[in-house]
Amino acid sequence: MSFSRKTLPRRTLLRGMGAGLALPFLEAMCPSSATADAASRPRRLQVFYTPNGMMMDDFRPKPGAAPDALPPTLAPLAPFRGQMTLITGLGHPMAAAMGDRPAGHGRSCPAFLTGVHVRQTEGSDIRCGVSMDQVFARALGDASMPGSIAALIRRSQIAGQSLRQRFARDFWRMVNHGAPRIEDEHPQTLLELAGDLIERSSALAGQVAENMTRGPGWLFLDMGRRLERALAICRLTRQLALADEASQDDPDALGVLLELCDSQVTYRSRYLTGAMRLPVLDLVVFDPDNPRSLAFQVERLCNHIAALPRIGEDNAPEPALREARLALAPLQTGTVEDVDADWLLAIEARLMSLSDTISARYFLPSERPESATPGELLA
Repeated sequence: MSFSRKTLPRRTLLRGMGAGLALPFLEAMCPSSATADAASRPRRLQVFYTPNGMMMDDFRPKPGAAPDALPPTLAPLAPFRGQMTLITGLGHPMAAAMGDRPAGHGRSCPAFLTGVHVRQTEGSDIRCGVSMDQVFARALGDASMPGSIAALIRRSQIAGQSLRQRFARDFWRMVNHGAPRIEDEHPQTLLELAGDLIERSSALAGQVAENMTRGPGWLFLDMGRRLERALAICRLTRQLALADEASQDDPDALGVLLELCDSQVTYRSRYLTGAMRLPVLDLVVFDPDNPRSLAFQVERLCNHIAALPRIGEDNAPEPALREARLALAPLQTGTVEDVDADWLLAIEARLMSLSDTISARYFLPSERPESATPGELLA
């Protein structure tokens, strides 16, 4: 048997964790010589769970155990420890009893795809919720749902028509193509449509990066990108590196943080050790030369706001610039020992306030987005 392509690295799996592990496992994880028909192979959305009946105390690593120590259930895999990543904390809280009567299977299975604590009843008043494949379909094709792909494509068309510059023909071809029409909500169909939209969005981002003049329109576009990325770094760092004492030194959680911040390669080239908390925090929070760090995003925000037109004729900085500099100050003067959940929450609050200040200063009241409701998707 001859292998004509490489296997998919296990670290690549971590990149897709936020998409519900939506990777084709068997075909992609195993080498194969039949690559000629790779493009025709179906793409699948695969969601899996562990059924009831496991002794999880013997399955999860013990708190405070050595990084290479394995619990009794996983002990036979000890020879492969260097090739494994153990991920814990994936249990669904809505599948717990929560004071309800015992009914493990009848409660946990419905919660699996809906995230709802199902009411235990023998009548017709069973209560459940919308499943994730239905939400996925709405997020792709429902133009009436704020934050959906269809709604965002429409907003990009409106934004492109209002800017005082000409875009390339390829830009308008991609923007005017519209969102695909979803005939059914089969996971395979949805994943194929998602892949097509990712390719189109990547091409559109390339058009913007190469062809858009660096005027006020581009500044606002990049400011939105920097704000979203900075807020995401704050929240990911709190969840993966500062959630509790056990996670602070968990190399697996820190490795996921590096992957999600697209800093794994930079970390490995700089440090000859595994993921450790202080170096990871320094890289993803403070490093001004890392284009994916929090400090880099906030510094770019300051530069962009300073380049925007001013109202007054004096040299006093605009309120938005003052707030951006206040958010940048702790990132320029702080150290990794200062970083905790409250410290990041304070920066996150500054960034949210900065977003409101920019909207109030540069956008008309009719153009400002309304506050999101629980049923909306946030872009």
